[in-house]
Amino acid sequence: MSDTAPPIVFRSLPIITTGRNKVLYPGVVLQLKIKKDDSKELMEQMWDLHLTGKTIIIGCVPLIVGETHSDSHSDETTTKAEAKIIRPIDAEHLFGWGTAARVISFKKNNPYQIKVTKAAYILTLEGVTRFKLEKITKTVPFFEADIGPVPEREINLDDPDMVAIIAAFRTAGNDFANVLSTLQIPQAVLVQLRQKLDSTPIGQLADLFVSVIDLSPEERLQILATVDVKTRIHQALGLLTRQVQVLKISAKLQTNVENNVGSKQRELALRRQVNGWSDQRKFNT
Repeated sequence: MSDTAPPIVFRSLPIITTGRNKVLYPGVVLQLKIKKDDSKELMEQMWDLHLTGKTIIIGCVPLIVGETHSDSHSDETTTKAEAKIIRPIDAEHLFGWGTAARVISFKKNNPYQIKVTKAAYILTLEGVTRFKLEKITKTVPFFEADIGPVPEREINLDDPDMVAIIAAFRTAGNDFANVLSTLQIPQAVLVQLRQKLDSTPIGQLADLFVSVIDLSPEERLQILATVDVKTRIHQALGLLTRQVQVLKISAKLQTNVENNVGSKQRELALRRQVNGWSDQRKFNT
């Protein structure tokens, strides 16, 4: 944790996992709901620091695909069966890459709120920079690690391939926004997405769109671990194009009830992700 205002230099951070199929990317905002008995010592230390008004920086690391844990980060889709899994106590369960994050909102619930929400703390985090997990230096009562920050590299606009990929990505982003307009996404959210297409650095833009589309856990981890901006944009372009195609095809599947139900479920999940992104952006305004 740090009390230094940006730009921030850090080589060691306390680590919190981001839950199942949740990956925080630089420039993206993510909300985590922390249960009462998980990461208690870390949360209390962070809360004390929060009360002083100081900036808090924490390392967010996803789990290796296939690993399970006592999901300290609850969400609306978590079932009782999913909650009955074992918390990892082995550092080997941590993915090798993560994102240093700034705490932009921190809420500590009272006993009644804990009973209703199943969360003792609610953290809203903004990704700052990717890092490589170099060495776990502490495992009890919470993880701490030495990290290797990886700042975003400048892109070469003299590279014709890079210019073409950027143009293709922005076009795909507009196509995505157009498809979203058929899924009951609020107009204000679509306006925000289109504004991001015009104003956001392309590496961060790729991370933003990847954070809201429907991906497998493996794909999310691959994007996190991809440091080269050109390669990441190319990967994100393929994933975004696939999402647009899936949404267009699912809209036409009106005769097959089973497929239509599946598509509606995916569309509902997508609306939650996009609307959630929009709601969380208010902490940055």
